[in-house]
Formats: sequence, C-alpha cells, structure tokens
Amino acid sequence: MSNFLTTTLERLRSRPKVTGVVVRIVATYVLLGAAAKVLWGAPSDLPAALLQMVRWDEQVLFDLVIFVELFVAGLAIVSPKIGWPLVSAALAGFVIVLVQQLRGGETSCGCFGSALTVPTQVMLGIDLLALTGMALVQPWSSLRSTLWRAWAVVPAPLLAVVGVWYVHSATIAPLDPPPDLDDSALVNQTSDTPENEQVVVDPPRTSRSPSPPPPEPITTQQPPAPKESEWRLPARLPRIITLRPPDWVNQPLRECALATWADTSKMPEDCTLIFYYDTCTHCAEHIKAKADSAYRIDYVFMQLPTARNSRYPRVVHELPRGLHVKLPAGPRWQLETPWDVLVWNGIVINATKGF
Repeated sequence: MSNFLTTTLERLRSRPKVTGVVVRIVATYVLLGAAAKVLWGAPSDLPAALLQMVRWDEQVLFDLVIFVELFVAGLAIVSPKIGWPLVSAALAGFVIVLVQQLRGGETSCGCFGSALTVPTQVMLGIDLLALTGMALVQPWSSLRSTLWRAWAVVPAPLLAVVGVWYVHSATIAPLDPPPDLDDSALVNQTSDTPENEQVVVDPPRTSRSPSPPPPEPITTQQPPAPKESEWRLPARLPRIITLRPPDWVNQPLRECALATWADTSKMPEDCTLIFYYDTCTHCAEHIKAKADSAYRIDYVFMQLPTARNSRYPRVVHELPRGLHVKLPAGPRWQLETPWDVLVWNGIVINATKGF
C-alpha cells in the first residue's frame, strides 16, 4: 500500500498540469472567502484574535485582508508558479489565527463574513487539508519547468483594487443634499386673487339708506405656514454604517455624522444619547443603571436595529422616560454598545463607552 501511494505521488509531482490544478483549486478556495467578505462581510466579522494581534482600525484591517486575499488568489489562478508561495503563506496565516480563536473559545471563524457561519474547528481542518495538498504535489519542484507568466502580476492587483473599491462604494454613506423647498409653496392662498392685491367690496345701495362709507381694504394674503424640518434620510443606504462617537466631540449635534441617519434637530439641546441594541445584555444593565441613578437629564435612546438572523433574545424590554429613536433598518451598523454621548447647548462635549 505504501509503495502504491509513493508511486502515485511521484507521478503527480512529475506532471506540472496536475500541480497547477491543485494550486488553482486552493487559490479558488481563498478567492471564495474574499468574495464572501466583499459581498456580505463587515469589519465586525473579523476574528477577535486577528484584531488583538494586529491593533489597527477595523475598517483598514478589513480592507487589507480583502486586498491580500484577492491579490494572492488572482495571482495563483493565473500563474500557479508565481502564486503558490503566497497562497501557502496565506493558508499558514489562516491556521495561526484559527488556532488563536480555538484558544479563545470562539465558535465561528468569520472567514466568509456574515453570509456563512463555519465552526472554527471545521475551517481549521479545511485549511490544514489545503496546506497538506500543496505540500504533497511539491509545486516548488514540479512547476520548475513551467513558463513564467510575468503578465500575471497585472490582473491580480486590479482584481484586489476593484474588490476594495466595491466595499467602499457599498459602505461610504451617500451625502444626498436635502430637497429644495420652494418658499412659495409654504404660503396657503385661499383665493385666486394675486398676493398683496387689495379687494374693495361695495354693498348694494337703496333709496332709503345713505351710502355707507367704503369698508377697510381686505387683503387675501395669509401668513406663511411653519417650515417643516429639511432633514431627509438618504434615498440610498450603504451596506455598512460605522458610528464613531468620539469623532463627534466638540461638534454641533446637528452637523455630526449622526445627523445623516437621524433627525437631530428634534433632540433636546441638553441631553444624553444612549446607543443600544435590544439584544445586548450590557445595554440592558446600563439602561437600568441610568433609570436608577439620581442624576437626571433628558435621555435620547438610540436603538440600533438587530440583524434579522440574530439568534440572541431580546433583553431590553423597558426604557426610562425619554425620546426613543430607532435607526433605519437595512444596513449593518458597526458600533459596540452601549455608548453615552453627552450634548450640552447643542454641542457634543463627551462620548464614553458604557462597558
């Protein structure tokens, strides 16, 4: 049996086409993971172990992971001889992160974004199997006689750049200007008489009564109706919305990034914004502490929508007295709750994380 396996492996190693197929299969596997991140992933899907090892901004790290995976996979698919070392290095990196996840007790790898949940043990086994397959065909020797496709370095970075660009085009908030309001439409006219024209009414005359003096002129102009808020939710919502409360400090509430997603003009000048999920146990404890506190200020409870496929039960059932605002559903909101944002005289003066 061992002789048969040895002979089979030697035959495979002597055929560069077979080795190229193996490298391309493994590269396609990496490409599928990158495509899932581009289409359905979010920075919050990155493994906590990776975030601890590389302490960068989540969005920057997410973009870098997508770029590297697309570049490596594209290069190996076009030219296995050039790309196999990078694919092997990427798989080795995956294994290191997955081992750290297992040590941390994480049950989902997050390799395919939120579209597909794969247990960490299963993904570790798949990556080890792919690495083993690469080692068995020995691309460093079997691909030695193949052509060096130098042009392969052109489509690979283009693919990576397009992928990162798509993520940003689906993530960056559209800055649609508010619709133009025609002031003339705010004036209610009760007659077809032109504005500011005076209308004099002459009563009928009789022979027994003298002609009365003409009445005071009557104008048909009506006072303008109060303008409604010009705030409008953008017509196109991005796939991912990241809220960064510390960036709002020292900014007017009506001009910070939150004003794109909520009508901040209706919020009190002095208040505390509390961001929460109704499935977050920390948020429930934080809100209860606010309700029991002797310190009183106007509260504005900003509820972030829970994902439809969430398996967590609702734990926030009652809220203290205050203004309740639900942020629009549809996008994936990136904010680790709870957060308190203190507003004084319409200016954000502090932003602190609750837990």
